[in-house]
Amino acid sequence: MLSRKLMMAALGFSGAALLMVPGTIMAENAKPKVLKPCMQCHADTPDNGIRGKLGSVSMKAETIKVDTGGASWLVNFDEDTDLSGAEALNKIPAGKEVLITFYEEDGALYAESVDVKQPAKLDPAILIKIDELAPLIEQGPEKGNFTIVDARPGKLFLENIRVFLDGMPAWKKAKKPLYSSSKSLKKMMETETPVVLIDVRDAESAEAAHIEGAVSIPAAQLADAKERFPSLKKAPIVLYGADTKAGLESFQQVRDWGYMNTTVLIGGFEGWQKGELPVASGATAAEIVYVPKPKAGSVDIALFAKAIDSKTTDVVILDVRTDDETEAGKIAGAIAIPAEEVVERLDEIPKDKQVYIHCSTGLRAEMAYVALKEKGYKANFLDANIEVSDSGSYEITEKE
Repeated sequence: MLSRKLMMAALGFSGAALLMVPGTIMAENAKPKVLKPCMQCHADTPDNGIRGKLGSVSMKAETIKVDTGGASWLVNFDEDTDLSGAEALNKIPAGKEVLITFYEEDGALYAESVDVKQPAKLDPAILIKIDELAPLIEQGPEKGNFTIVDARPGKLFLENIRVFLDGMPAWKKAKKPLYSSSKSLKKMMETETPVVLIDVRDAESAEAAHIEGAVSIPAAQLADAKERFPSLKKAPIVLYGADTKAGLESFQQVRDWGYMNTTVLIGGFEGWQKGELPVASGATAAEIVYVPKPKAGSVDIALFAKAIDSKTTDVVILDVRTDDETEAGKIAGAIAIPAEEVVERLDEIPKDKQVYIHCSTGLRAEMAYVALKEKGYKANFLDANIEVSDSGSYEITEKE
């Protein structure tokens, strides 16, 4: 049997030619093919290339999911797909940067090659570790005689440099201080990005003037306020005092509670005021409220549950867990099709109804969502953890 690539060649078509079909380009251009941070270093990404972070690989369905920032691509592969930078597709870690060159056939994408970005190879003499870098950060640039350059994703052409190759993941894991600028906080507020803002100055100062949306919890009372903080540990939390140092004194306590995205506002409230940014007066917000922004295509937990409990005929529940999982328990009335078989079994999924997709954690459900959307279905997926009992009852919990 001829492979897809050989069949394309035999028919006299190429990936580039297929992409010229009217309507196809418009559909594909509706979402980015290159992750924005990659554009600075990889402006030469080919037209038939997708460069982004690996989402997942299904060896059974022979599909690769790639995230390009606000968009996901589902690309098929076969025995002719060339792989470089990894011993096997299912050995590539999730989140790794990959470049996929593809061709198109019948509206689906097929990978010609998958290139995995390799770690930077640098002289060990110029590397710096956390135990060296952290004391310098505490001293400050002037006293420590250093300049920090954030090289994500830029290129360095400097002499007398040290490179912190472990990067942000290692810094966060070590619970070292992180900082937010007034500019970045202002942008988050303007774009209505959910953030927890904590004013650790004394209550009188906070009432006199504070950043809008802040909750006043004086540093001396912070230890007793742990239960007031969000249950979701990934919530972005910005602490500010009168200045940077005052905010930094509260950082470790909140970070030790498990909030990995805790930062300190550079310059504190004084820096915010110097930037002539808007302030409010009077009582601050009384309660900490954090409602994360949902993933594109995800369905609200309450809506998903309502569709099941009301037994509405307008919504179809699609369970994309494995056969073994669904045999152990399935929601009454749900259509059970393993994620890797969804594209092959489209005739079992009504196209005239809303489709809510779930797996156990949301990962496979998102893959199925991408596949169904590309086929024109009205679909959404549950981005949460769900357990289904053998009686068909279920329990949904938000992701940590």
